[in-house]
Amino acid sequence: MKIVNKYLEDLISIYNRNGWEIQEINTGAIRNLEGLESDGFNDILFHFSITKNFLKIARGTTDPSAYYIKTGGIPKTGAPFLCSGFQEKIYCMDKHLQKYPALCNREWKGCYPQRYIRDANRNFKLDENEKVVKGYASMNVHHAGSVPSEFIGKDSAGCQVYMYKIDQEEQVNDLKAEKMYYGTKNITLWNYAIFELPYNKIIENIYGELY
Repeated sequence: MKIVNKYLEDLISIYNRNGWEIQEINTGAIRNLEGLESDGFNDILFHFSITKNFLKIARGTTDPSAYYIKTGGIPKTGAPFLCSGFQEKIYCMDKHLQKYPALCNREWKGCYPQRYIRDANRNFKLDENEKVVKGYASMNVHHAGSVPSEFIGKDSAGCQVYMYKIDQEEQVNDLKAEKMYYGTKNITLWNYAIFELPYNKIIENIYGELY
């Protein structure tokens, strides 16, 4: 996890210009759709706090792996890509695969449905004829396997995945440290934003901090 506070005010300005809600702590990603076939971690996952004044970034992926794109995902109707842009209240705190705390999309906890696109023809591209779907696809924010690897492998079927476990754990700890988090009895819902490259100079500069 890298702290890049010099971009915090600029990122807040982008949210404001788009009319996006800014919570006490905000989560999102910067997506690079080039080279999906190479199966590498080439995206950035970020979170920023307006109460503690920080912006943190880490390596990760916002895309399904080459394995799941080739095989059609789960189910075999095309691997899902969470849509770029702003999605309101799609995440709450729960356990990913019933194993560890993570941001999860849970209908029964009041999360809003996610918007996503399936690569139905498995061509490693999001084509214009592939329509946006709205529903509960359980595309959570978790970490890759405990053994670090440069390749996604089977660690993402469409989820937002941190390359390193320690980074995902730090995100969860920061989320829980904010006043807006009320624990498991009173559900807290978080927004999520994905900036797709090319976007603007600020987003590209943030991306350049790790790539």
